[in-house]
Formats: sequence, structure tokens, C-alpha cells
Amino acid sequence: MPVTLDQSGTASIVRLEGELNVGIALELKTALVAALASKKPLLVETASAMAIDVTTFQLLWATHRAADEAGTPFVFSSPIPDAISLSMASAGLELICRELA
Repeated sequence: MPVTLDQSGTASIVRLEGELNVGIALELKTALVAALASKKPLLVETASAMAIDVTTFQLLWATHRAADEAGTPFVFSSPIPDAISLSMASAGLELICRELA
């Protein structure tokens, strides 16, 4: 499954795997909305992602903005695959491409 949501701990963790494209948009949106609703810090894991498209970028960007407005931490876990990081930077989304220490 390309999108999973784990809310069992102190953060909402959205795990993204494989090719992330318009075909998983509804599933991703549902997970991100549920994660935001929990009011827990939101952690996005992309270590198993291979490719990301503009639809996924848009959903992540919108979620980042909503989290920021709500005062909810939104971070990407490390490592972010180089292909994903470069794609996000090329799309102007490097500001949300923060890694945990």
C-alpha cells in the first residue's frame, strides 16, 4: 500500500512508498486530513518512495500550510531519497523538505 497512517504514538506518521502519483491522491488526502485532525505533530516518511508527481506535491504543500496555520509541526523524516528531494527542490518545495535531527 503506497500510503499508510500510524497514529498510535505521539505523532501522526504518514508513510509513503513506491510511485506517488494521481492514482493515490484520494488515499493520501484522506490520510493527511486525518493526521491534521489529530492535532499531533505530523511526520511524513518518504524513505521507501521512488517517485513523486505534482498532485502529491500539491497535497503535501497544502497540508504543510494547514499545519503551519494550526501551529502543528510538520516534518519529513530522514533520509529523504535523493530523487524525491531533488524533485521537491525543483518544484520550489524545499522549504517543507526539513529533516529531523
